[in-house]
Formats: sequence, structure tokens, C-alpha cells
Amino acid sequence: MDTPCSTQPFSVIFTHVFQNGSREDTEVQSFVEHLSDWDESVHVYTAIRENVNLELRFRCEDQGARCYMDGFDGLGDNRLLVDQESEENYLGCNGHVTLFRHSTSDNYYPYIPGLYSLRVETSDGRTFYTLVKVISNRLFDDQLATMRSDVEGKLKGVALDVIRKQHSPKSLAALRIDPVLFRQYQVLQHYFTDIYAIVSDLAKKVRSSVAKEYQMQPAEMPAHVDVVSIQHRLKRPDTMNLVKSVHKRINYDLPENQMLKAILEKWNRLLHEFVACMDTTIKGLSSRKDYSFSISLPLERKRRLVEELKEYSGKAMRMSGALSLVKSSHWYREVSYKKALAVPTVMFVDVRYRKLYQIDQALQGDEIPVHTGLGQQWKRTDQLYEIWSWLQVVDVFGEMGSGEDGQRGSFEITSKPVAKDNMIQYRFGDISLHITYDGTIPSHPEATDKWTVPVYTTGTNNNPDVRMDLFLREIYIGTIMIDMKYRKRHALTDSMRQLTSYADNVRSPYIYGKKRWQKYRPVHQVLVLYPEKHGGIEVEELDGKSISLVPLTPAEDQTVFQETLRWLVAEMLLEAEEEGIQ
Repeated sequence: MDTPCSTQPFSVIFTHVFQNGSREDTEVQSFVEHLSDWDESVHVYTAIRENVNLELRFRCEDQGARCYMDGFDGLGDNRLLVDQESEENYLGCNGHVTLFRHSTSDNYYPYIPGLYSLRVETSDGRTFYTLVKVISNRLFDDQLATMRSDVEGKLKGVALDVIRKQHSPKSLAALRIDPVLFRQYQVLQHYFTDIYAIVSDLAKKVRSSVAKEYQMQPAEMPAHVDVVSIQHRLKRPDTMNLVKSVHKRINYDLPENQMLKAILEKWNRLLHEFVACMDTTIKGLSSRKDYSFSISLPLERKRRLVEELKEYSGKAMRMSGALSLVKSSHWYREVSYKKALAVPTVMFVDVRYRKLYQIDQALQGDEIPVHTGLGQQWKRTDQLYEIWSWLQVVDVFGEMGSGEDGQRGSFEITSKPVAKDNMIQYRFGDISLHITYDGTIPSHPEATDKWTVPVYTTGTNNNPDVRMDLFLREIYIGTIMIDMKYRKRHALTDSMRQLTSYADNVRSPYIYGKKRWQKYRPVHQVLVLYPEKHGGIEVEELDGKSISLVPLTPAEDQTVFQETLRWLVAEMLLEAEEEGIQ
């Protein structure tokens, strides 16, 4: 049921506080009594902006009313109280809290673009829900969606930060629900459409090989003979009345099927354990005699919780039943239980086996896969933009990887993508390009290394987002520094000291292989990448400095950005030739 805010004895107001001191209030307009009743065509999201100082006020007449919101658990504000039953943070009647503030002393984490649930619980047992939408300042929704999709498509899980929501580890522990078990159930539920399709296909057609078996039989009977049969006759003339006949059979007991069976059996055990856990919890909540559960919960709230747990249990039983389809297959019984010492190569070749293996690996991790629920949010947008921009840089040279012989240039990943000091190496004939993400530049020449960190700095700025080191005929010929700024164009000048330091204070004892290397500046250019949501693509070169401002925006044309990078590399190669490197 839709409940206009004006009809309720409470109000929830968000306040943006801008840098000039001005304030902007936004009052929540719509509430529903069940989140499932929310209809985008009828109800209005409360829109707030990312990275803007933000406050929340809760006004009410009911002194026992409480306001809960996703993300409260991440705030260290003592104005928030703790629910003794669920251990969730909440804002009391007529309370006020700061949700985000730009501060060097306070560790505030900005709300990320997306949907957040907010609820108000009154003392008479009623609950009212609304949805708050955080919008991006620098990107339109479609641009943000493209960026997230690009990052998640290439680096699964990197784009997410799991935040504690309604099913927090604390609340799960209070209900005797293992949070690890619950997370594993969520992973299986998320992927189950894929799992069901694959299992249904495997039930009909699984990988196999042809095995030979030999049986001794009377010589007068029809037989199939091969080299082994003939060798046996020659070696054992005493068995002239017998023939070693070859019989072929289909062998399903392959290493990949053994691992497949182990995975499916493990998932079935997990689901049975989850159902048992749900049943125990439901009985505890339903029993008036079991005081080990939260008996002080309001009856209506307890009833809703029981219904939710029953729904989880039902889904788990249906998933377990679907997995049992493959167990009835004739080949399944022929596969033995063996613990693999190594992952069979086929697990990565056959797309069906690979997908199930990847899902099983996800069960062991800490991240919940991407889905549309409210149980997680993306990384903060500035971090996501940095990762996405790095991927665009890598793609520019990945697409260049073909020489005159038509062979693609070598692509060597020396560490896991998007990790500290990560480097990707390309080689195009006599040209080598090393692209390092988030690498630290040392402050002394003794700490450099020609192939991994060929530069050092005399300044204090030593951590560019991306460093591109170029080599010609095994000789280091220079570097391009790249920094990503999730800001408006006019705000980029705030970082001018940092950018100038990259251009002027970096040195290399390896540049051009020269003995008098001190007179060379190895940084050919410093690029600043920033999003321009309205589609601007013009590169701005700062007068008298080796610094260029380059727009790079998701879902927009990237031709100018790509040509800029390629042209800079071509310039460096020409300069190297002028220095005598052929």
C-alpha cells in the first residue's frame, strides 16, 4: 500500500551541504508497507547526490519510532543507537546524523550511486519502507551502467564492495545462521539459472572416452582382434583354442567427471545443510519455549521473518531437486569418487565444466556475485572510473598487437589484474611496452630496476595511477604518466602540483642507455583522464608543460583518446631514433 509521507506522524529529510555553505533539503515523499509493493511508475525515489556533504533528520511524534537505513552500520556516529535484538544501527526519534562529509580527520565513505532501502518502525509494530536513489555527479545513468558492465565483464567481482545490509553477519549469528553458509546459498541461488541449464545438458551428454577391454573366449566364437590379440597368441601358443578378444566400451570415469561429481555432491550437501539450518531457525522462532532465540521480537516482525526463512528453505530444496536430475543419469553411477590432485585441463576447455568450476570457486571467496538485490553496492565511482580507465589504456595496445607477420603481439600478465604494482607487458617486434597500474616510484636511483621500475623521483608525488614504460631494442626510451580524475574539468587544476611533479621531477639512469642520463627527462607526457558526461572529446594541452587533459567517458567515442596514446608512443620512437637508437 502506498503511504504518502504527509499522512504519517513522521518525516525523513535529507540535506545536501555544499562547499559554499548553502543547504538543500529533500523530504522523502513515498512509503510502502512492503518493499515488494514498490512500483516505479507510482512511487518516487528520493534522489541524493554522490560525494556531496549529506545529513539526515528524522522527525516524529512517536517517541518509540526508529529509522533504519542501509549504510548506517558503516558510520561511527554516536548519535546512532544500536538495536539490541538485530544489532542494527538506527536513528531515534527527532534524531540527526551526518551521512557523508569531506574531511581529512573523519573516515566517511560516500554513498555510491544505486538504490538504498530506508525503513521506519513505529512503536505500534508498523513498518514503512522507501527507496533512496544516489545519483552520479559526473556520469549519466547509461554511462555509469556501461562503465560498471565493462569492469565487471573483464574483472569479475572487482567492481563490488559488499556492504552490510538487512542480513548482516551479526543478525545472522543471532538467529544461529552461519553467515558463510548463507553467503554460499546466495551464490548458488544467483547462478542457478546457468547451473540448471548446464546440469540438464550434462544429464544427456557428458564427456567420455572409448576404453578397450580384453576377454578370453573360445576360438570358434566370433571375435574382435587387434595387435594385442595377435601378440597374445604368439606369446602363448598353449592357448590356441582361446582368443583374446577386444571389446570397446564408453568410459565415463574421467578426471573431469570425477571433479564434476565432487562439485555437485558438495553443492547438494551444502543445500541440505542450509535447509536443516533454516528448519531449526524457523522452529526456534515459532516456539514459545525456546528462549535461545530473540523472543522479544514483535509478533508481526517474527512472523515476517519466519515467512522469509521458509522462502529461502523452499528455494534451496528446489535447487537440490534440480541437481538430483544428473544423479539419475546412467553415467553418473560409473564415475568414481576420487580427489583430484590437480585441476584437469578439460575443466577450462569445455564451457560447461569451466562455468561450474568457476561457480564452485566463487563459493570459496568472500564476494557475492552481481545481481539486482539490495545486498551489495558497487565500488565508489571514483575508484571504478580509475579501474575502467586503466582497462581502456590496456585495450588500446591490445588491439595494436599485430605486426607485419600478422602475429598478435605477446601479452604477458605478470600479476593478477588490478593489484598493487600490477604490470602488463606487450611486445611488438623490437618494441616493448610495460603498463603498470598503481605502481610506486622509488625516491633513489639505487632502488630502480630497468624492466620493472626504470624511474625514480626527486619529488614527493610517487604514485601515478598508470605508468607506461617504453623500450626499443631492449633500451629504455621513456615513460608516459597517466592519472585518472573523477572530477569536473575546472577542478583538475587543484592537482597541478602533483602533475607537474610527475613531469619535472622524475629521472632514470637507464634513459637511452646514456652515461650522462641526468640531462634527460624520461617522462614524455603526463595525461589526465577525466569524464565529460556531455560528450566533449577535445584534448587540452597546458602551455609550457608536458601535461594534457584528455576526456575519457564511458559509452562515448574514444577515438581521440586512443589516437592520442598511439601518437605519443610514435613520438617517443622518433625521438629515440634521433638519439641514435635504431
